[in-house]
Amino acid sequence: MDLLLTMLSDAAVLAPLAVGLSVIYRMSGVINFAAGTVCIACGYTAVQFANGLLGVVVALVVGTALGVLTYLTTVLPGRLLHAPLIAMTLATVGFSVALEAVGHWVFGGVSTAADPWLPGGFELAGAQIGYQRLLVIAAGVAVVLVVIALFDRTMIGRMMEACAANEPLAQLYGTNPSRHHLLAWALGGFCSAVTGVLQVAVAGISVSLGMHLLLVAAIGAVVGGVQGLRSSALGVLLVAAVSALVARYLTTDYVLVPVFVVLLVALYFRPQGAFAGTKTAERV
Repeated sequence: MDLLLTMLSDAAVLAPLAVGLSVIYRMSGVINFAAGTVCIACGYTAVQFANGLLGVVVALVVGTALGVLTYLTTVLPGRLLHAPLIAMTLATVGFSVALEAVGHWVFGGVSTAADPWLPGGFELAGAQIGYQRLLVIAAGVAVVLVVIALFDRTMIGRMMEACAANEPLAQLYGTNPSRHHLLAWALGGFCSAVTGVLQVAVAGISVSLGMHLLLVAAIGAVVGGVQGLRSSALGVLLVAAVSALVARYLTTDYVLVPVFVVLLVALYFRPQGAFAGTKTAERV
């Protein structure tokens, strides 16, 4: 039971980040390397308010704003200048470095954690189950489902999918691609903030943790199928399961090694993604 809860909580924390990466990749063709640093910045922001309701709201607003700022400073200039995608991707690395430096200056770079929202727990099958961990799992799953519903069930989501599938054609039908790119990056920043808030709620954060969160979430998205939101979330679940099993029964010394092994195996046998299916854009 402990192992199962570890798998689910790790996946619930990272799934919003992976879904945010998928949204941005589908819209802009860019892997947002600033997403992990945004997670950490939002986690620290939430801690400043004891991770209470106000802190969560402020952190989500900050994450959304940072997502927009990332787009305006890295991708929009590249789009206007017709820069290659690799240049815009590297620009997000620069934004991440700058944001990390600001975080060190503002927050000091010290590891921190927050008091649980729901203290206590209960025993089940010989395992102690904390209410906080269950709440984190529920919150992570809820955010992922809401984002998926946004793309599958709303006109805004379908217009974003149409822009991602064929931007010139969508523009001919009166859609404003720039506005939807901006919305995608705002949503990606929001998802990064959710991961930061959940991480500080369940395990704590440090400045150096940003790259680890980004790598695991990105690899999970690629393993599952980065072009799909559901497949990205399921890929994170698969990666979290493998990591938890290796940590429990083998070693915890090299936590990223099994993650990269899963990536290599997935790319060899199913490069399009283990859970890749029909995208919404293909049904619009």
